[in-house]
Amino acid sequence: MENKKIKFKHKVNYNEVDKNLNLRIDSIFSYLQYAAVTHSEQVGNGTEFLKSLGYTWILAKLQIEISDLPTFGDEIEIVTWSLGAKGFTATRDFELKKDGMVFAKATSVWYFIDLGKRKIVKIPSEIIEKYNSLTIKPNFESLQKKKFDFDGNISFSDKITLRYSDFDSNEHVNNTAYFNYLQTGLFNFKGELPFIESISCQFLKEIPQSYKSVNIILSEQDKTGKFLIKDDIDFCTGEYKLRG
Repeated sequence: MENKKIKFKHKVNYNEVDKNLNLRIDSIFSYLQYAAVTHSEQVGNGTEFLKSLGYTWILAKLQIEISDLPTFGDEIEIVTWSLGAKGFTATRDFELKKDGMVFAKATSVWYFIDLGKRKIVKIPSEIIEKYNSLTIKPNFESLQKKKFDFDGNISFSDKITLRYSDFDSNEHVNNTAYFNYLQTGLFNFKGELPFIESISCQFLKEIPQSYKSVNIILSEQDKTGKFLIKDDIDFCTGEYKLRG
């Protein structure tokens, strides 16, 4: 079972921490993305290979819980494994460790996209079989069916200007940038960035290069909140919990 889990060692860099030298949330999501992409490369399902076939993966949902944040210079371990696919979705889990102890764990749900049609398609068995998936329960079993609705009163709204560095090779805003927008909104709302214990979200639409800005909208009560990233349409919606 253990050899089905892919592990990476990493030293927290200065450009990955905040003003207090604590690891930023968007940096954590960069680690998750790196682990998922590298695992795909290792098994022969790399970005260029899939694009040559006219396909790519896109992140549909993600849930993470964080108990602690490493600081600048800390050595951490990033662990990921595939949980296989069913129909139109695949599931992948993650753990982040420091000194052998898990400080963050996540579950992600992915779609397989036909690039020509920009349409979700069923995941071919020959693609998913390469991952040698584990047959265990995900960290967050309810994520697959979880529904996200932004239906609260607006506590705060902020306009975020999109940067060139937000866009990736799929010509849309990379998923890691969404969490930078959430951090920015929380910081501007509160005047400081609180400790975020958990985030769960659903990516609704891609943000193409034609957009120059988006709005981050927060609805918060008693350390729990909902967020929405949108412009003329909704791009991402989710929930977060802050440390009390």
